[in-house]
Parts: sequence; C-alpha cells; structure tokens
Amino acid sequence: MVLWIIFAAIIIVGGVMIWMIDVKVPVQKKPSLLTPSEEAIFSFLMRPAMSQYGYLVWPQVSLSAIVEAKGKMRNVIFGRWLSHLNKMYIDFLLISRETHQPILAIELDDRSHLYLQRRYRDKYLEGALENAQVKLLRIARKNRYDFRELEQVLIGYLNKTEYFKVEKYG
Repeated sequence: MVLWIIFAAIIIVGGVMIWMIDVKVPVQKKPSLLTPSEEAIFSFLMRPAMSQYGYLVWPQVSLSAIVEAKGKMRNVIFGRWLSHLNKMYIDFLLISRETHQPILAIELDDRSHLYLQRRYRDKYLEGALENAQVKLLRIARKNRYDFRELEQVLIGYLNKTEYFKVEKYG
C-alpha cells in the first residue's frame, strides 16, 4: 500500500514538473488551412448561388467525425480502425442545414492520389463511406475550373437517390 502511495506521488509530482517546464515545440501556423486548389473549390461551394440548395460546407473534416462503429464493433478491435479513421480527412463535407447529417463528401484529387500508398488510403476511405452510406464525389485537380459545369455536376449528383456512388469529375 505504501508503495502505491509513493508511486502515485511520483506520478503526480512528475506530471506537475513536466507542465512547469517551458517547452518550445518547433511549429508555426500554416499560411492557410487549404491549398490553392482547395480554396478555389471552397469559394465555389460557398457562393450564394450554391447556398440555395440547403447545405452547409465544412472543409477538412476527419473521417471519424462522419462515421461510427456499428453495433458490437464498439470494442477494442474497432480501436484499430478508429486510429486509421482519425488520421483521414475529407477535403469537403456537405451537410444538411436542418439535420446536420452528412450529404456528400468531396475529395479533390491532386497528384498525390497517384501514389500507391495514397490509393490504398483512398480505397479505405471509399469503403468506410460506402458502409456508412455517404456519397463521395472526386474532383480532379485543375488549374482552372468551369464552375457552371461543376455546379451542374454537383447538383445532379446531389439529386441522385443512391446512397453511395463514387463519381469522378474532371
């Protein structure tokens, strides 16, 4: 019993001492949360003409904020899946303005999606969204976008009745 008290005291004092040390973590603020291509798509999605369709746009959403474990999967085994989900982000998520339910995930596919490891990540992401019945639209990265055409593609896609279908634009 005495050993436990001493052990607890060391842990508590050690924890306090760590917080008392002035730690300088070598980081800096990013110039922007979004890349220039993501910024172009985000600006398009935020236009007043697009807001009439009844959704809100969230950039850089963790996959774990969109999907959750089914039934008995809420155990230690799911913890491994969750660690993967926590590391994945969707470029944009359209959610219902009224219910805040996910409507459409949008991924902007740049050159990094050509790498093998990124393709594995994309398949994992697609599988998670498919199981959760969340639609996914992939947009190829371009130097310039035809926003009228993209709006038509997006609205047509939002009106589809299937829960999940990976579509590619561009």
